[in-house]
Amino acid sequence: MAYISESDLLAKLPAATLLEAMDDNGDGTADTGVLTSVIASASAEIDGQLSGRHAVPFTGDIPPLVIHACTIFVLEMLYERRGWMDGNNRNPWSSKARELRSQIKDVAMGTRPLSPAKDQATKNTIVILGESKLTTDDGLLDA
Repeated sequence: MAYISESDLLAKLPAATLLEAMDDNGDGTADTGVLTSVIASASAEIDGQLSGRHAVPFTGDIPPLVIHACTIFVLEMLYERRGWMDGNNRNPWSSKARELRSQIKDVAMGTRPLSPAKDQATKNTIVILGESKLTTDDGLLDA
């Protein structure tokens, strides 16, 4: 399942840059299937990491971390396919992508919640299993 669309990428890149990233044959138009393939690859990377702890692919309300990570992974992949680098010969999206991969790994390991607000709501729940043991006014256990 694709977790993002072209509009998510346009929030981070100018349309002309995105078009150039998808124009493999240099004819000035995006090549068919390029973006779909890259988004599918990024989505699969996320699913692969989280499948041991969460039901994937996510449907309905997709967690914000998944959407953000997918967006950054796609941008990183698009820049890699073009060989675009910053002034220090680095992909400008790789640092953020590494950070997000680490966060996704933490979610997969169970050391970080996927959706903090949702997970926090159940974090302090106490479940008592077994027979109740109460004391009487004199401090003795009441059976």
